[in-house]
Amino acid sequence: MNRRTLLKHAIILGGGMVFIPACGGKEEKKASAWKHLSLTAGEEALVGEMVETLIPATDTPGAKALEIDRFVLMMVDDCYPKDQQAGFVKGLQQSPAVAEKLFHRSFDKCSTEEKIKILQALSTHTAETGQFYKLLRELTREGYLKSKFVMTKLLPYELVPGRYNGYVLLKQQTA
Repeated sequence: MNRRTLLKHAIILGGGMVFIPACGGKEEKKASAWKHLSLTAGEEALVGEMVETLIPATDTPGAKALEIDRFVLMMVDDCYPKDQQAGFVKGLQQSPAVAEKLFHRSFDKCSTEEKIKILQALSTHTAETGQFYKLLRELTREGYLKSKFVMTKLLPYELVPGRYNGYVLLKQQTA
């Protein structure tokens, strides 16, 4: 075997090792590089739909536009113990079954009113879905209130909050 043939085979083998896993095409692969959570792209999209249902877009951007779903997943991945992470993932994985049971459709195909009913049902369906919903709701609210949009556009910035205002009219007392 000469050197050209050896290099040719090595390149073909290396290229095959890169492309063969990508050709699997199953959605069940990990969507993002979370350290502790193992979620599919569909499960991450479901979290996005749920946070958008909790804080929808109006004249201000909704939770999905502010990437609150990424905040929720990052917080669960980085800041919660393993048992709560497992409960969150288990509740998330049970959520499509609740949507199917109530409306015979997937969560993303339901109307806004139906999505709200599904989220309300999650809080009482099982212990895992209740834990999931409670954590999702808390982290969505926290993420929205700490988002760059809220902190810079909705809340006025004061360099020194709580300033002294010495000119205040007092009401005259009538006695």
